[in-house]
Amino acid sequence: MTPEHFDWLFKTLRDSNLFNDFDDAQVREWMDWMEHRVFAEGDLVITEGEPGDWFMVVYRGKINVMKKKWPFGKNVVGHLSPGEFFGEISLFTGKPRTATLVVEQRLECFMMYKNSFYKLLDASPSFRQQIESWVHQHSN
Repeated sequence: MTPEHFDWLFKTLRDSNLFNDFDDAQVREWMDWMEHRVFAEGDLVITEGEPGDWFMVVYRGKINVMKKKWPFGKNVVGHLSPGEFFGEISLFTGKPRTATLVVEQRLECFMMYKNSFYKLLDASPSFRQQIESWVHQHSN
């Protein structure tokens, strides 16, 4: 992670509601487990209904959020832009993804995989409790 990436990600996580109650050391610990990823325009990032095994924070680019349209097809229902994140609820609850995400503009993001996520939660009961509380508030 470059110093520019580090500074941006640290500020973004500190400013997000998910990390409000975390101290700087906890945020840095999360950052240590995240990796920088790049996706091209048109890439399928996740598919509605699949299991969640990672979450991401958008650094640069734009993603179309699409939902299934009955009886077939998909509708664009929103967009994700820099500073927004996705996948944390599915990752924590084990519920399937609720939307399909397709890259509209070249995407750079920071990703954390499920095994790293759970290592962090297992290492700190208070950390787990904060995440559980946040997910409960935002998944209902």
